[in-house]
Amino acid sequence: MSRRARPSHGSEWRMGPSSSRSGAERSLEERVTVVAYATMAYWYYRWDWGESVALDGLARVSHIPGVETFLLTETDRWVKETGAGQINRFGPARCLVARHRESPDDQHASFLRRLARQYAEAPRQDGVLLLEPPSNVIYVDTLYGEPALLVELARLFGDESLQSLAADLALGYASQLQDEESGLMAHYRDLSQETG
Repeated sequence: MSRRARPSHGSEWRMGPSSSRSGAERSLEERVTVVAYATMAYWYYRWDWGESVALDGLARVSHIPGVETFLLTETDRWVKETGAGQINRFGPARCLVARHRESPDDQHASFLRRLARQYAEAPRQDGVLLLEPPSNVIYVDTLYGEPALLVELARLFGDESLQSLAADLALGYASQLQDEESGLMAHYRDLSQETG
């Protein structure tokens, strides 16, 4: 993917908290604020699981100055960049759902309905959704966001089929990635490879 210029989100969050105290001497709130500012300083030039996790974390601390503006900017950018094309499933959808709940918006509702439809129509194999373009490699990272997002979309739109899909996906990924003996999850698996 091509890199693009870093977005400007205003100087209020770039400065971050100033303190001469070491990290251990700071209060939990100060340390969380430092992490939030560092997270906002990341170059969000594409969307992937990690970026979505970062924005979900920032949404929990939106009271910190500059965080809410940052979240609004990034969710708007994701919606605008997608246009009418295929939606990148790893964008900040959970943040957009929360934002839409607080302040309903027809454009966001339409976008989230398209995303829900895209999930419902996505290619599947052995109980899991395949990545676009269809790939036989699956990742445990998917378990973080996709089932939970589908439950949120189901609640938002009153669509029980999305909740069923969420449960099916969670079980499907677990059956493909979890080691029966240890209970640990593999990071990824190529479904085209035979397991022995």
